[in-house]
Amino acid sequence: MSKNRRRVLLATMISTLNFVMTYTWYKLSDDKPEKNTQSETIAHLVTSLNDVQRKSVKKLIWQPVYKNEKFQTGEAVRTADGAEARIEFINSKAIVDLESDSTIIIEENNGQLSLDFIKGNIYIKNTAPNTTEKKKFTNIALKSGDKLIDLGQSEIALGKSQNGKLNAQVLKGSVAELDKISQDNIQIIRPMPNEPVYIHPQSDNQTEFAWKPLPKGYQVFLEAGSTRTDLLPIAGSETLGELGLLKAKLKLGRNYFRLVARTQDLTLKPISSAILRATIVAKIPPQPLAPENDAEISLSKDNPGVTLVWSNPTEFKKIIVEVAATPDLKHKITTQYVDNISQYSYQPENNGKFYWRVSGVFEDKNEVISSSIMSFSTNIINELKPPAVEFPKANEKFNENFIKEKGIVFSWKSSPMAENYKIIVEKNVSSNENVSNAESTRMPTAIEKIYEKENKLLQARVTDLKPGEYTWTVTAIDKQNKQSKPSEKRHFSVNSLPLLKWADGKNEDDFYYLSLRPSVTLKWEKGGSKATSWVVIIYSDDSSFNPITKKVSITGIDIELPQDGAYHAVVEAYDTGDTILARSSRRAIRVAAEPLLPAPKFTENVPTEIEASPRGTTEFQWSAVQGANKYIVFIKSADNKSNKELNFSSPSAKLKKLMPGEYKVSLRSVDNKGRAGPEGEIRILKVPNQSNMRAPKLKGIKVN
Repeated sequence: MSKNRRRVLLATMISTLNFVMTYTWYKLSDDKPEKNTQSETIAHLVTSLNDVQRKSVKKLIWQPVYKNEKFQTGEAVRTADGAEARIEFINSKAIVDLESDSTIIIEENNGQLSLDFIKGNIYIKNTAPNTTEKKKFTNIALKSGDKLIDLGQSEIALGKSQNGKLNAQVLKGSVAELDKISQDNIQIIRPMPNEPVYIHPQSDNQTEFAWKPLPKGYQVFLEAGSTRTDLLPIAGSETLGELGLLKAKLKLGRNYFRLVARTQDLTLKPISSAILRATIVAKIPPQPLAPENDAEISLSKDNPGVTLVWSNPTEFKKIIVEVAATPDLKHKITTQYVDNISQYSYQPENNGKFYWRVSGVFEDKNEVISSSIMSFSTNIINELKPPAVEFPKANEKFNENFIKEKGIVFSWKSSPMAENYKIIVEKNVSSNENVSNAESTRMPTAIEKIYEKENKLLQARVTDLKPGEYTWTVTAIDKQNKQSKPSEKRHFSVNSLPLLKWADGKNEDDFYYLSLRPSVTLKWEKGGSKATSWVVIIYSDDSSFNPITKKVSITGIDIELPQDGAYHAVVEAYDTGDTILARSSRRAIRVAAEPLLPAPKFTENVPTEIEASPRGTTEFQWSAVQGANKYIVFIKSADNKSNKELNFSSPSAKLKKLMPGEYKVSLRSVDNKGRAGPEGEIRILKVPNQSNMRAPKLKGIKVN
């Protein structure tokens, strides 16, 4: 027993010692910011996305960092996979953007600010501050090995792989040491990484790419994707390198891109630009929401204000609101400049008709875009009047399936002096459900109250409504809890409308089109023996998109769309009398151009230089590409004067009767639509001079 006690005591002592050592190590490694001083604090975090961390180079533990936190000299900053950060140096106002999986160390030594770039991708904007105030730090030095590279007044995109290879492109200004790295690359002029690209989604929806013109002989094309690792060629984005300009359509939001230049001139080598980031923003003016155009608004003397409401899809920081007495807005009543808000309260002094619009300001472009001109009329009253009901409209019909899925949103206009509203929904039911149908038509109906609720909103959603006939009214309630007369009584009905099924049974789909313009193909079932025509309706979440309605006499349609993006489709079946028989569920559709297949890659056992046998035969293989219907092998003579295209159904080729000489071999994939993808890597094919083939013509190649 004593022996066991000694073992327990020894184990307890060892565990305690391990705990103390671990706790001490953690405390010594805890990366607590040291006491801030004016000389130590050199930068702060402006914005961040997802997991951004910091630590002193002398510490071991990484800790999260948040917006507006300050950095001291000698601190490292890193972003996790999928994270981003923007750092601003306090004195020089220089900006450093860190992309996903990037690490830097910021340092200050004897008044010199330096940046040690460890890995990842960063963007540096080191320009003079927009102020006449003298700043202590005006430059940043990039630490590369044991050298410091003065960045001066410049904008630079940098990338560094895990093996330490540095890629750089000087976007603005000049940095001699970095110019040497990027002098053989395509020099991007625009778009710049930190400047959003604004496009008109309905008209000029292409992004312009400009570069320093190349020597003649180059063909330049664009590759783009949502990350740096999934860049693909953009169809139709190819032009001459000496032009220095091309246009291409990219999706809205964040894109990564690069320009690639290829040539058939052996004296010129293929080149590309750095991979840069471009943010595409739709140029959409603020959209007026309330009051509706030509609205008649009744106001009380206690609260005579009209609230002008708009949406701001482009997220303008500066908004201009104009109210005028004439439709041309020449006789302005008021002009208000507001900062990033979505409503303004205007108080008319008298009754009348007023005109208004709202505009957004592009501060960096000195440009203003405006909404359409809206109007409203006012009438100041003292009596509490019933609200004007809006939706549902009189005698409107609803499908029971729609009610269960979406419900009915009852809405009405505001009533002056009203503080609250009461909505009542009633169902007309037979006074005797046991009589026959013929008799029930002669029996009086009873009223059953289905829904009653008070709220301050101008709408109410009701979902639990069975098939039948209904009425609804709204009453206004003032501060003294006095009620107005009920509004007009509106009738509506709920019917059991059959569900029209989609042919493939899907309610959500990604559609890739092969045509020149965006389009989608839809097919559905007949929806009843009496159905003779169908109405297809295409919706979009974009408020500027007008729904597309097509009537057809067959159960399928190809519809052209204005642009790629997300849409919703609904199909309704009708008989010869245009009575609706069935309605489909709403189908979510994401439309995009079908991408080309990537180029095949030679298998690892295929050398860079392929040696043919003395009899002029050789064979090689490549990796199969998913979706490929066939493969094209390009064989070109060394002088590029002769070339041959050979088709193969499997990922291997066997060539015979090759003439002596040297060739270039490359591969392309062809999809089941007959579209060939980009050309892949090039391998050299050598046929020895001792080949005994007598007809040295490229046409003589035979394929097994």
